[in-house]
Amino acid sequence: MTLAISADLEQQLVERAADEGADPNTMAEAPLSAALRWDREDFEEAVSGVQRGLEAFENGRFRPFNEFAVERMG
Repeated sequence: MTLAISADLEQQLVERAADEGADPNTMAEAPLSAALRWDREDFEEAVSGVQRGLEAFENGRFRPFNEFAVERMG
């Protein structure tokens, strides 16, 4: 797989890698890998939250939004 990046970004990456004595491809891979992992974790947390909310609703643990809003907004 080849990713296209702007010439400016490529130059910054090459310079940074040279400063650190690292391979530009390796330097580019680390933050991309982290971003994808964080995205997956965020998605999984969102799904888990929705599932907990549905389970609470199914078990009768809910209240009308108006009650919630009054409590939060005073």
